[in-house]
Amino acid sequence: MGGQYLQADGRLNGFMLDPSKVVIIDDPAHKLYDERSALPVDEALVRNIMQYGVREPIIVRRDENGDAEVVDGRQRVKAAREANRRFEEEGGKPILVPAIAAKGDETEMFGLMISLNENRIDDPPSVRARKM
Repeated sequence: MGGQYLQADGRLNGFMLDPSKVVIIDDPAHKLYDERSALPVDEALVRNIMQYGVREPIIVRRDENGDAEVVDGRQRVKAAREANRRFEEEGGKPILVPAIAAKGDETEMFGLMISLNENRIDDPPSVRARKM
């Protein structure tokens, strides 16, 4: 598969991005469109990001304009944008989002997006209750 996260020397291909500069695909005709991108911002996620920052990197690829386009992590980007809006209102410093670059065509990126979404498993209610 063409989507690689490591450079040839084995170093992680990671960097930090301004969440307001990241493209979230909102066109249903686009191959990488995800219906969940239309979900409202999760308030709990916003508060968590305001407290701890974004800890899990998003995955991006370069679109035809050279912009970073989200393959995985749309909800984190949306929540980080909202957190930064609130930080700005309070006179605080905005946060950046960790990102990993992926290379591949739309078919490969679609497969990656689906795979990563399917790998996420919610805690069962009993585990969530114990965590509370």
